[in-house]
Amino acid sequence: MTSMSRMSYLHKPHTSPMSHRLLFEHLDEQASMYPDKEALVYRDEHFRRKTITFKQYQQRSHALAARLLELGLRRGDAAISMLPGDIEYMVVNMALNRIGVNAVIIEPNADGTLPFLENIKNIKAVICCDQFPGVISAVQGFIHRKSIKVAIVVGIAPEGDQRLYSYEDLVQQGDDTSSALKQAQAEVQMDDHALVIFTSGSTGIPKPIQFTNHGFVNSSIFSAPKLKASSESIFFCDAPFDWITGLSVSTLVAIVGCTVVSFPPKVAFKSEMTGTLLRCVAEERATHAVFISYFMMSILEYDGLDTASLSALQYISTGGQPIDPTLLKRVFQALPALCEIQIVYAATEFNVLATCDVTRENIDSDEYGYLDCHEGTELKVVDSEGHLVPVGTPGE
Repeated sequence: MTSMSRMSYLHKPHTSPMSHRLLFEHLDEQASMYPDKEALVYRDEHFRRKTITFKQYQQRSHALAARLLELGLRRGDAAISMLPGDIEYMVVNMALNRIGVNAVIIEPNADGTLPFLENIKNIKAVICCDQFPGVISAVQGFIHRKSIKVAIVVGIAPEGDQRLYSYEDLVQQGDDTSSALKQAQAEVQMDDHALVIFTSGSTGIPKPIQFTNHGFVNSSIFSAPKLKASSESIFFCDAPFDWITGLSVSTLVAIVGCTVVSFPPKVAFKSEMTGTLLRCVAEERATHAVFISYFMMSILEYDGLDTASLSALQYISTGGQPIDPTLLKRVFQALPALCEIQIVYAATEFNVLATCDVTRENIDSDEYGYLDCHEGTELKVVDSEGHLVPVGTPGE
């Protein structure tokens, strides 16, 4: 091991056991502890507000899962999920998890992506929404070519097509006390495929990443303390739920029992939305927020910044690129109640890997920018042949 210490290698072992419980079992535990607490709040640019409590989240995912079983979905099947980061997204994907169906999560308006999913095995269901008519047309063509058991539309399904089911109807029709559902849940295993999520394409062509239940649940569990997430947290997130950032934050609802506040990501990217987003953060009394660097700059340039209304905000998570400490100093000055800015390093393959926790006290230290890996991480730098290289040697 002394020779290893001079090599580009780091291992941070677990100090606590990994979980053997499935994601839906974590949700059921939270629902028993916080039945009437809001699990997800959905806000939009018109300040509309939709919510779902933990008990409702549990019951609706139960009911939908029971109905999907009746329609023929089984453990080991795959379902394409094309939904925005809304309440229905959460319910659908939790329902699929309950019966062991592998959720293939893609952009809600990615109708052009469907032909490229032909090679994914066992696709038996497609779920989309009525916000994107082109997607529904593509789905109709897709299910005609494939042996699809279930096609679901969130919203208004086209009339006259008996192959498309209404999400709302299925949830209302489902029996959340079904004995068949209890049996199906008991058969789901930790090593079963849980979900597929695509990389963002920032370093190449987006590629699908397959998670097992074990891998996804435990990566989420060990990410939570890095993000300072707890049952007391109210987490604002405008990241797409079909990206690892949004997916990770939305999963914290089941893992730690926090409340997640989501906002349409395509709207959030518009510079004129700065005031709207800040108002939503303030009204929801968010304690945590995911803000990438460009939005923090927008905050500083926003004339209507009311620091008092953001007094609940304690943690900001950012990342995706090197962050100039000068920017973070200005953010700390603008938001007096802010305790910490977390520079997060993550990848689709393994969720949050490491963070640099920046405070007012340590921002000028020599260790600014150094990342602390979370438990269970093994890192190494290798050469073109995959061999470990000494410290200071470039590699992958």
